Amino acid sequence: MPPPEPSPLTALPPVRLFRGWVTLVTAALLLLFAGFSWLQSVRIPELAQLTYPAESAGRVMERHLTFYEGFEAARGWERGLYRLLFGTPEQVRAEVEGAYRELLGYFRAHPEAATSWALQNTQGRLLVLVAERGDPGALGAALETLCDGPDADIVCAGVAYAYGPGSGQGIPVGVAQALRQLPLGWAADRLRLRVGEKAGEPEMAARAARRLAAFGAQWRLRTLAIAAATAALLGAGLVVLARTGRGRPLPRWRAAALDPPWEPATGLAVAVRAGALGVLILLTASLLPGSLLHPNPLAQWSTLLASLPLLWLLHRHLLRPRGLGFRAAFGLTLEGAGVAGLLRAALALAALEWGGAILISWTCGWLGIGPHWAEGLHERWIWADDAAFALAAVDALAWSPLFEELGFRGLAYAALRARRGPGAAALATAAVFSLLHLHSLTGFLTVFWSGLVLAWAFERFRSLLPGMAVHAAGNAIALAVVWLFYR
Repeated sequence: MPPPEPSPLTALPPVRLFRGWVTLVTAALLLLFAGFSWLQSVRIPELAQLTYPAESAGRVMERHLTFYEGFEAARGWERGLYRLLFGTPEQVRAEVEGAYRELLGYFRAHPEAATSWALQNTQGRLLVLVAERGDPGALGAALETLCDGPDADIVCAGVAYAYGPGSGQGIPVGVAQALRQLPLGWAADRLRLRVGEKAGEPEMAARAARRLAAFGAQWRLRTLAIAAATAALLGAGLVVLARTGRGRPLPRWRAAALDPPWEPATGLAVAVRAGALGVLILLTASLLPGSLLHPNPLAQWSTLLASLPLLWLLHRHLLRPRGLGFRAAFGLTLEGAGVAGLLRAALALAALEWGGAILISWTCGWLGIGPHWAEGLHERWIWADDAAFALAAVDALAWSPLFEELGFRGLAYAALRARRGPGAAALATAAVFSLLHLHSLTGFLTVFWSGLVLAWAFERFRSLLPGMAVHAAGNAIALAVVWLFYR
């Protein structure tokens, strides 16, 4: 019987250790930067973190209101689904009214952030929303508090005419001006519908009603498409998990990074230095000339640029000295599993991650601790041109899944795992992963759960590929929501 082959890990060439004090100082600076960023996110109001708060609020809220136009004509199971996902029409209208009032309060506290037309449009939209309640007392109070300038008075006159008592033939000049002043959307169409009914202009009212119904049906159809695709993926993942327990195991790769082939201290030193260099690149990219509507292409791919030090340090200090490549170190290959095996692993992982995220979101919503409406709102995805959106899509679908999984799970998790074990490493990397996203409690718990599941996936499958695939799929859904609803 031939003697067993010696483990390649026993014959690794010596690797020059990094200076420990440099690692400690760099780690301390990273912690200080993370703490400062977190404090800034807590101190700065959510609306102040938006470049165009009034425009973004108007786009999002108007689409939410239009979604429920023609709602009662939808099939019963559809109405039940929409109530489950978003709440009743009354709840959504109350949330929108709260968002508009919050925005006006923010403008009062920060007049430098308010342009005249942003203030006027928000006031007009809120007036129409209050008027649609059918409560004369609430409308009278809103007209008293919101009509405080010549521009606002024009819209106020139109709302007072449309929703007040009496009727007439023809549209008064001031009311026609109010119709032109409100930007296109739910509030403008609702006002046109009411003015048309009041002034004896049935064709005008019918056009507005048709437009509202058409857009409402369009948004609901798109919601069904996204919900069906997500449900199909979740269902397929649950089937894969069920079959796994019946003798059809999921594939397993052989990522060398989990053996581990390098010392924990060396892996942590590389992770700290890669993080510090990445932060410096991100800060530099933020200084490049550009705007939200016309962003600098380099700034849009800052994820790729900030990850170049990670690739270089990994290759130079961890992989090359041990004769490893990225494929062998992190299981970035289809050998042994094939496309079908990767698909099965990704579906099972998606069922775990997305199922947990949905449960967290619904639980937090039921407890009344849901996120602010502006949290996670990508204004660049909404307002930038198609070329900029395409660059952002590549960043979200390729660079972010690739480099975040490589950095957090491939490097940081593997290094901490070698020193503290899988459980502690998963908790630590998930906590850092969620803290860096600077979300609310709901967002923190959702991202924390994602970090735990992705660390488990690397441990279970011995490959980063399933995690990258699910990460990209989640970002694809977020992109699809913005593309289909808000652009």
